[in-house]
Amino acid sequence: MIRLSRNTSSPNAGSTEIRARRRVRHWPVLFFVFALGLGDSTHASESAKTSVYPIKDPYLATVIGTPPELQADLGKAPKLKLGKWVRFPEREVPNVFWNGNTLRYVWAHQKGPAPLVFVLAGTGGSFFDPKVRFLMGALHQVGFHVVGLSSPTHTSFITSASESEMPGRPTADAEDLIAVMRQVRDDLGQSIEISGFGIVGYSLGGTDAAFVAELDSRSQEFDFFEVYLINPAVNLHTSAKKLDVLYREALPDGEKSINLLVSTSLKKAIHYVHQSGSTPLGSDFLYQAIAAMHPTDADLEGVIATSFRLSSANMSFTADAMTQSGKIVDPQKKLKAGTDMEAYFDESLHWSFVRYLNELLLPYWLKRTDLDREQLVAQASLASIREFLQSTDSIEVVTNRDDIVLGPGDLEFLSQTFGDRATIHPTGGHCGNLEFDPNVRRMQQRFVAAAEARSELR
Repeated sequence: MIRLSRNTSSPNAGSTEIRARRRVRHWPVLFFVFALGLGDSTHASESAKTSVYPIKDPYLATVIGTPPELQADLGKAPKLKLGKWVRFPEREVPNVFWNGNTLRYVWAHQKGPAPLVFVLAGTGGSFFDPKVRFLMGALHQVGFHVVGLSSPTHTSFITSASESEMPGRPTADAEDLIAVMRQVRDDLGQSIEISGFGIVGYSLGGTDAAFVAELDSRSQEFDFFEVYLINPAVNLHTSAKKLDVLYREALPDGEKSINLLVSTSLKKAIHYVHQSGSTPLGSDFLYQAIAAMHPTDADLEGVIATSFRLSSANMSFTADAMTQSGKIVDPQKKLKAGTDMEAYFDESLHWSFVRYLNELLLPYWLKRTDLDREQLVAQASLASIREFLQSTDSIEVVTNRDDIVLGPGDLEFLSQTFGDRATIHPTGGHCGNLEFDPNVRRMQQRFVAAAEARSELR
């Protein structure tokens, strides 16, 4: 499932992006939490009764994920603790960014010694995203310490943990993630016994996990016993172009199209409540509500396009403001807690992933490296570390044949590079079957077997 308002799950996860959306009459939170069923799915019902993921439409699968009755039952969710770190104490962060220069993460531990698994969020995702917490719960269930980390593209990560303050170059993002993971390891190591390290990421987090593992292979600082990539983007430039095309086609009138989509969907959701007499609480209700609404492909594409556009808008605004690039925010303008964000929100919505790449990311790194444009674009692909991926048995990739962010040749690349370490499901869209019981149990088994092979799980 995809969430539109990324930071509404936790009071500790807020940032300027919440403020920037006030003018849209609060519909992002209401629309996605209520009408599209994007809640915490760790309270699943009985384990799956089928080994085949049932949703054939990739857009529907991407939006609503796994039916509640087919989700893995993780039992009682682990008690999560909040960790904090200030990586750059001297960094000046505009007051409009609520988290300032403090990085936050969540973690849960076992009673005794255990390996620790880092969970990396997807595009624009925070440490408290439902998918992060679900994966943490799944791995904690089978004996691992777990840590949830925000994506390098998330607002709070950019302001607090990104050295460049310009995310999107995988090698640089991996260096930032390693620095964060090192600090988390040292902090948690004072109170729990850690016997090894694993890492799992979904969507862009899967791509990040691959680059983190490649970087760590040179120093062996973590020496991951397992690296698990769920629906990774193979080529960031290709995926960015696909998502931008989806936005233009599904929402040709921009914000006007978005408001129309939300208005229509809310009416359908309210009609369902009146008809069913149900209370809109819990994943079962939300799933049934969506099914009853019969969303069209255009509706679903619009939802997905809007979600990713808000991610690119937040990232673009934050990177521009922090680096004082002057594309969205006048470098002479001092952003404060009371600054009216309406104009910035309007402008940011015009910033697609490709525009961010062309007007912010590439110019930034072209000035700071001896690489040309083609070389920088090539670095943003798993193909740039293909030899490492091909020769490292501890890395496994899981994806879907109908994943909407994959481009021509991407599935062939994954199959040829990973061989029997690649699992390609026929359906599931983009991360739609992440919570599907057979897939979860397979991931758990893979981590347990890999840890036991290293004698790290006791």
